[in-house]
Amino acid sequence: MIFSSTFFKSSVAVAVLGALIPTGAAFVQWLESPIAIRPFTVVEGPRTAGISAIALADQTKAHISAIYAESGDLYQKRKLGEPTVPLDVKIGDTSLSLQSAASALGIALTSADVFGRIVQDGERLILQWTTVRPGGVVVGNFPIAGTDTSLLANVDEALACLALRTVAALSPDVVANYLHKRDEAGDSNFDKKKCLAEGDVELYSRVSKDEALSPVARVNALVGLSLHFSFSHQLFEELSMAEAATNLASRTLSCDDEGALPSRWRRLKCRVAAYRPFSDKNLRAEVAAWMQLGVARSDYAGAAPTLGEMHDRRKLAIDAYERVIAINRDYALAYDAIGLQHSLLNENKQADEAYRNSLERLETSPAHMDFGLLLVHGNDFFNERDVQANDLLDAEDHFRKAMELSPDYWDAYDGLGYVLYKAGKLSDAVDVLESVVQHDESNHTRRLLLGSVYAGQCKFDAARASFRSAYDTYIKNKDNDNALNVISDWGRTLNGFGLPQSAIAEETKVLAAKPTHVNALRVRGEIEIETSGMDPFIIAAGLTDLKAAVDNDSSKTDAVLSAYLEALVQTGRASDAVAAYEAWSQEGHVPPLATASTFRTPDIPVKSPRKIECT
Repeated sequence: MIFSSTFFKSSVAVAVLGALIPTGAAFVQWLESPIAIRPFTVVEGPRTAGISAIALADQTKAHISAIYAESGDLYQKRKLGEPTVPLDVKIGDTSLSLQSAASALGIALTSADVFGRIVQDGERLILQWTTVRPGGVVVGNFPIAGTDTSLLANVDEALACLALRTVAALSPDVVANYLHKRDEAGDSNFDKKKCLAEGDVELYSRVSKDEALSPVARVNALVGLSLHFSFSHQLFEELSMAEAATNLASRTLSCDDEGALPSRWRRLKCRVAAYRPFSDKNLRAEVAAWMQLGVARSDYAGAAPTLGEMHDRRKLAIDAYERVIAINRDYALAYDAIGLQHSLLNENKQADEAYRNSLERLETSPAHMDFGLLLVHGNDFFNERDVQANDLLDAEDHFRKAMELSPDYWDAYDGLGYVLYKAGKLSDAVDVLESVVQHDESNHTRRLLLGSVYAGQCKFDAARASFRSAYDTYIKNKDNDNALNVISDWGRTLNGFGLPQSAIAEETKVLAAKPTHVNALRVRGEIEIETSGMDPFIIAAGLTDLKAAVDNDSSKTDAVLSAYLEALVQTGRASDAVAAYEAWSQEGHVPPLATASTFRTPDIPVKSPRKIECT
């Protein structure tokens, strides 16, 4: 009897446990709402031989996962926070009776179920798919072209289109980010126009206005729009979209809106998801919104008409990042972004503390990059102070860690090349910089730095070949403005080789084509002052060029203003330098003279290259 009772209790316990396991799994699945890729079918035929139905599902999952992953990478590198949480992708059918029962009751355990098959239609193959979502059923067809030459490659192209459409329906903000990144990289692996009728901006706009969608998707779409406008330098629109995103962002969702959530199961799911630990999606969207508002305010500060306004706008950017910390005290990128603002305000002690706080919470490539730049530049950018050996070593370590964390973080390669150059490790600097110059020929600062390293090695032919390659590319593309910029940069490099007259000749070529070219005026003026031998006529010519550079520089950048001031002081015109500075101060371009500190810019510093005696 005892045995029977024990056996009965054990059987009940096992039965209950057996029921709880699938129930618990189903509850988690209901909350996470994964994408389910159901088994594909391949209709047998002469053209479908060699196509694996299992492989089709695996490839589709890989494409979907890649879209979410690449969108997230874009957010981190831009210090934007995090995008929509990636949906998990599951492959295979389930025979659980619980799933069938849930479906019968209208409880969606997945965001979408995707069914696909490949069929032969006359002489061509077609990928057919059906996507079942809580909101309806979508049927699609995609012709598989060119199967006579590359069957598997073209099938994969069709699967990439299926993946893009699937994610666009579920997480349109993610697809918009993905398309943005593809456009930025110039990728043409598949024609997205065949897959989607909308581009990234259209997707962002539609999602941001669709009140039937979740606040999370709408917030991220507004963040994406703000990011888009930042790339096109539409600063007011960038700021407006970021402010709209933060206004919409909220950690408390309205789960009683029957219009937006018609199913009672969806309303219940909304309420459950509003409680931690299920509220991460909402927190991430709010973080992304405030991070982008900080970026937008920082960009807006860079265009401020006066120094005082720039200062105030950077403080507002810091306020936005501090809102992120109020949401999540351990969010490392927010501390890094605050450090960058302090650095731009020449508040180096506060910047140092913020970068350390960031790295203590999480090692990220942006924080290592920014900390490395702070160590190298300090406050004395235009004076090109001698960097202490230990600071060079620490900066090198930060740049290498940034590269290790993000191998395609090209700015970190620039920083490493610069510290190697400053440390006299010219061969190592060449190895680093040559690879990144080949990656992006349009980065003139990077090429100019490489030219300085070549000058240090007396490798004239290598330097000339590098600039010639960039010049030829711009001429081929009919980009005359950048072609002139390359000539001007080549002139600066020639001066580094100890050829000042040849350098002046190159700058004069540029000015003959464009008399208002600010960089050519500044470089020619600097060289004229340096080589004047106190000849009054040459000094006058140099000061005229430098003054013209100031007059034609609408942004009144630090490099141009500083070059003119230094020339006035070097030629015994200190009173004129003070008068010029006071005039700029009254116009709001520089701090008042009593509080002035040396100007600074966040770019990699490349002044006129060192003079080298090459024989």
